[in-house]
Amino acid sequence: MQPFSLGLVKSRSVAVTGATNATPIVLTVVAHPFVTGDAISGKNIGGNTAANVTAYAQVVDANHIAMFSDTAFQNGVAGNGAFTSGGTAQAPRTLSAAPNDKSNGQMVARIIAAPVPGQAGTLFFGIAGLGAVAMNQMTFANVLRAINAPGATGILDMVIVEESADVLHITDYAVDSAVTTEGMIISYWVR
Repeated sequence: MQPFSLGLVKSRSVAVTGATNATPIVLTVVAHPFVTGDAISGKNIGGNTAANVTAYAQVVDANHIAMFSDTAFQNGVAGNGAFTSGGTAQAPRTLSAAPNDKSNGQMVARIIAAPVPGQAGTLFFGIAGLGAVAMNQMTFANVLRAINAPGATGILDMVIVEESADVLHITDYAVDSAVTTEGMIISYWVR
């Protein structure tokens, strides 16, 4: 088997510079990487604290996303105050193949995901997707494993996904974290 490492993989995260006091809440997230259907977690958004939830994103434009509690985009998340300061909007990051992997991550035999020593938050490893099939750290939908990072004590836990028939696809999996700046070290093997 040939090993590949993706190194440290973190959630997709963007600074929030505005949150409307409306239904649905529309976040201002300049040059965001999100797509309609992403499960977005608002974190540390000041003033309009109703935006500090996990909701489904509907892309308005390159700098704005609307927050909905359902994948049909019928039930907007209602604002509860004027935006006062900062915060982030975060979504799981779908894994991608290493640049030198000739199979493009399509014939993977084993995936190992582990927290980085020194991190303190909860990390999530699960199934990638959009909308109702997206990994969602708040509802645990499609979360295969939640790991409490070990702090300074070292790696205490990890996720191992293995299949002898080489039917795993690296792009079927995603990583998310409770703390915006944290992530998991991802390695995988192909035959």
